Amino acid sequence: MTDMTVAKTIHAQLGGARFNMMTGAKDFVGGENKLQFKIPRTRQITHVLITLDANDTYTMEFKRWMPKTMDFYPMATHKHVYCDKLQEIFTMETGLFTKL
Repeated sequence: MTDMTVAKTIHAQLGGARFNMMTGAKDFVGGENKLQFKIPRTRQITHVLITLDANDTYTMEFKRWMPKTMDFYPMATHKHVYCDKLQEIFTMETGLFTKL
């Protein structure tokens, strides 16, 4: 069984249920050290993957799903992101606000 502690922590740092409501994020998939979710199509970004790195920072990957090729196209990647910058970078890349 996969430990979802990190995925739940990432979700909480993004804003938890308030984040879901403000952004329309859905289809969350968690892993041992990551969280992936789908957002409404904005600026061509459809999916976000956030991974906890060994140095206790995050890598944020913003992707676009390409139905014709059945693959993801990378739109932007941010490495060495501290937890207090997750919401700021999410808003900068997607245009979606995480809080009022």
